[in-house]
Amino acid sequence: MHKLRSVEDVRHKMMQRPRGLPRGRHYFLSMSKPFIPNYEELCKRSNLRPFLRIMTIVLLYAFVSYIGFTINSFSSWIFICSVLGVMMTSLFVLVHESTHGTLFKTPFLNTIVGTIAATLTFDNYYLYKKWHWQHHQNTCTHDDSEISFSFSSLRDYLIQFVTYIPTLSTFPHYRLILQQEYPTSWRIRYFFAWSTVALWAGVVFGLFVVFPFEILALYIIPLCISFKIIFFTDVAEHYGLCESSDQDVLQTTRTTISNKLFSYFYFNANYHTVHHAYPRVSYFNVPVVYEYIQTHIEHKELSYLQFHIRIIKSLIAKK
Repeated sequence: MHKLRSVEDVRHKMMQRPRGLPRGRHYFLSMSKPFIPNYEELCKRSNLRPFLRIMTIVLLYAFVSYIGFTINSFSSWIFICSVLGVMMTSLFVLVHESTHGTLFKTPFLNTIVGTIAATLTFDNYYLYKKWHWQHHQNTCTHDDSEISFSFSSLRDYLIQFVTYIPTLSTFPHYRLILQQEYPTSWRIRYFFAWSTVALWAGVVFGLFVVFPFEILALYIIPLCISFKIIFFTDVAEHYGLCESSDQDVLQTTRTTISNKLFSYFYFNANYHTVHHAYPRVSYFNVPVVYEYIQTHIEHKELSYLQFHIRIIKSLIAKK
């Protein structure tokens, strides 16, 4: 096994872009990023670990659903749907991790699982992939493809919270991507992905006609709740940090510690600074890297709820 011979060798390796990702001046921004011992080991993928985690979440989803039908009261379903909504956030992160190739060791499995997860959230995996690459290339610049959240008032915040749907929020950028020149093979993939989304929408509609309560309680309502949770997480990632002229990802990205259970369902994507600084690191090793660099991370939050409460208070104080 090839061993890196020095700290500079490791840093050089860390500066290399992952296979398949386009070059961009903001993808790996700084040679001053903290040195991570055993970096290559932390970047190793696994097929077994993500499979076990996905199966655990699926079984928990089924168990919580069973409890809902067992108790079968209005108040219990409010709680059950909320719990299922938290679990369903895993779908968004599966798409994200598959895009980076850090979910499974086998690239084909990343594509399959990413496509399925994107379809279940009515998104286009291949367009998301291009869109997300552009975000990493141009984080906190005018060319950043990701939404730059800003709130002029509490009313504006509440409107964005209520209306936020992740897939719809990316449509304007998807349209710009489709206007660019890409090989025919990529355009076929785009069409295939939208075809699977349309097919899934038809399946959901058909099931809803036959089993309206079950589809509402086990899929549609939890999915809508997951949209609101994703709003909480998406806002926290870069909100208020892009005004700085310093474009180092350690300064323009926020990490939210949250709790162990949510981190489990969220595949550690809440350690967002680590992800931007070291995107090759496997999701299960992200907390390890965080321990190495936490003193270098300027923007940290203990919870998403506390962060948003502070935003709300600041907007109220604006009046």
